[in-house]
Amino acid sequence: MPFEMKKLKPWELDELESSASSLILVSVSHPLWVKYLQEKVPFEFRSKNAKDLSVDWLQSEFQNLSLFADAEENYFVHQAQSLKSDFIETLSELDLGLRKMIFCFDKENTTFKKMSQLDQGVAFSVSSGMFWEKDRLLNFFLSELSLSMEPAARNFFVDSLEFDPYIYEHKLSLLRSREDKVIDLSTVVELLDQKFLDHFQLVFFCFKL
Repeated sequence: MPFEMKKLKPWELDELESSASSLILVSVSHPLWVKYLQEKVPFEFRSKNAKDLSVDWLQSEFQNLSLFADAEENYFVHQAQSLKSDFIETLSELDLGLRKMIFCFDKENTTFKKMSQLDQGVAFSVSSGMFWEKDRLLNFFLSELSLSMEPAARNFFVDSLEFDPYIYEHKLSLLRSREDKVIDLSTVVELLDQKFLDHFQLVFFCFKL
């Protein structure tokens, strides 16, 4: 039976915590989501790059349990689109038991589709959302960075920037060290280097609630 496929947006990544599957596939539309994805994983894991994995490694870890293997260790595999066919075939024959493996794909290629046809596991597809969901993207980063923003400041922020997760995170990260975690309009104007707004433009954002 093929994997159950779930489509998620960044503000829905907490759903990963509820997954009881041993085998988890995740494709991300933007490399930034890998970092936040790892932060949401509710168990300890070791990171591996798919290019460094082989059938021999898989068998020693999960079948033969070499002297260096940990019977309770979980893995987060980056760039899983690089996995070889023989690795996937061997993986399909393994019983992971209580251990977990997360395979993170930079894109949904043929490897992702092949693995999603295996008999066990769940697959997630993480997108950045649609451009009209810019408020929700802003909410996500504010929450992750433990910040809040006044309504007028929010309006100005999302109307002044293109819908790009890197830009949102970078700009907000510059405010993380502030003692006052509530961001007002003047702070955002300065942050975005919009020095030439006149009084009427600022009033517009204040009343656009």
